[in-house]
Amino acid sequence: MSANLSVLALAAEISARCRIAVLTNNPQLVSTHISFLCPEIAELFGANVFASASFRAAKPSVHVFHGCLEVLGVTPAEALFIDDLAVNVTGARRAGLYGHTFTCAQTLADELCGYSLLDR
Repeated sequence: MSANLSVLALAAEISARCRIAVLTNNPQLVSTHISFLCPEIAELFGANVFASASFRAAKPSVHVFHGCLEVLGVTPAEALFIDDLAVNVTGARRAGLYGHTFTCAQTLADELCGYSLLDR
């Protein structure tokens, strides 16, 4: 497991404006041991690294998104979900979240600017 440093830099920048989190379909062990597996993610996201298994479902289930948002205390209309799989983004949109399919850091930066999460 390795971090995409360009994406982590974007996440760090927007973390000054809003809460950020990770939702992964990896096993619970990954979120539990993220500080060992990928310290850069652990440092930036802290306790906000969630395994979908803890919500007894997997992305793209609407239940996963609603469960994660409940823990974060955020409504779907307040959340932007980013994933490299279009099917997961579609699931997030069905759950009422905004969604973006990740292809590269520059396109993501442009999208984040469109939501006024970045100034560029």
